[in-house]
Amino acid sequence: MAASAFGGLSSQAEAQATGGLPPFFTRGLPGPGHDAAKVLAGKWRVSISLYMALGSLDHPVTSTDIVTSREWIDDGRFLQDTTVGSIGGMPYWRQGTLGYDTMASCYQWMTIDNVNAGMMFYQGARGSGAHFPVNMTGTFIDQGVLGEAYAGKTIGQRTEIIVKNPDEHVFNIYFTPPGESERIADHNVYTRIS
Repeated sequence: MAASAFGGLSSQAEAQATGGLPPFFTRGLPGPGHDAAKVLAGKWRVSISLYMALGSLDHPVTSTDIVTSREWIDDGRFLQDTTVGSIGGMPYWRQGTLGYDTMASCYQWMTIDNVNAGMMFYQGARGSGAHFPVNMTGTFIDQGVLGEAYAGKTIGQRTEIIVKNPDEHVFNIYFTPPGESERIADHNVYTRIS
């Protein structure tokens, strides 16, 4: 039997051992990281506190008029999040996708919303694993949500997901402006509707 270019069994033998699927495909199938995130699926009432844009660290703008729906897509590989409502007299809309990179062993989170022109992308540290709480980091170019002095600057960001129980979890988002300490940007408490 010929060895594959990757030093293992032949492609035919590998495919037979994995039910006919090639190894590169089976490595991308949902696994423990996806199982751990199942608790986040469903419909949720969101209590949100914004500490930037409409609010401040001393006077956050709050709302409980927000609902999130999350469902698995692509055969359970990604959790799609749609959040709608209003805060501070303005509409609130966000769509996100949470995934677990089986090769890097970490969570990834990408969002778009009705305020920012750019996408926000967060990634856990490689090897951080399939457990909660989750911490994911990234950067974005601020269009001024932290204030006009920050428009055009690269801002560090971190999303923390804390699962309190099957019916409640928290998303905290932190920003770190250049040369400054990390600060909370928004705090979201999710309570299960269904």
